[in-house]
Amino acid sequence: PIDILNVALGSTRTNVARNAITVSPDETFGDTDDNIQSGLDPAFVVERVLASAYAGQTELWIAPRKELLLLYFNQYVPGLARKAMISTMAKQYAVEKSGEPAEGTVAAGREGNDKEL
Repeated sequence: PIDILNVALGSTRTNVARNAITVSPDETFGDTDDNIQSGLDPAFVVERVLASAYAGQTELWIAPRKELLLLYFNQYVPGLARKAMISTMAKQYAVEKSGEPAEGTVAAGREGNDKEL
């Protein structure tokens, strides 16, 4: 028999973003983000995954606390989770009526920093 372990993995400190390929396969993104930098230690993740597999579990949710709470929220109250996510994203990426990014938003912080995709 083949056992399967489904892992819902949150942010983990890896080089996945830094090594991500951009337009050219010879060029990498070369940067990371705060979520990855503050993510779980890879050794801890491997320990938990192997322990879960050894114990015969079929599912493992492993993520930093805030991300794990969001996973639970989305799993058990999906309608409210969707509304909360839309509201949060709208505030984070707000654009003023002029078409310019609103001050203090992610979009405003990206001015002049966009990498060509």
